[in-house]
Amino acid sequence: VKNKKENNGDKCEAHFRKHVQRNWDGRYIVALPFKERSDLEETTNRALVRFLSMERKFKNHPILKRDYHEFGVNSYEELANVTFNVNKVLSRET
Repeated sequence: VKNKKENNGDKCEAHFRKHVQRNWDGRYIVALPFKERSDLEETTNRALVRFLSMERKFKNHPILKRDYHEFGVNSYEELANVTFNVNKVLSRET
């Protein structure tokens, strides 16, 4: 794990050295290092697998589903002012 962290640090430093600029008042301007598309797809796939696993669990445990939605999802939607649209995510997979 340490080598991977060091490798990421080296990549960040190389990116910084390659993309650093200074504007007219001396402030640094640096482009953000975005992950490769394949990394994002892998993360999306893992999240989808986890989501579908939770959905299967909820089918077998309706009280858990109710409690999860009452406390977790509904509270998060209210606090963060967001709405979850699972159908939109699933439709992109087909």
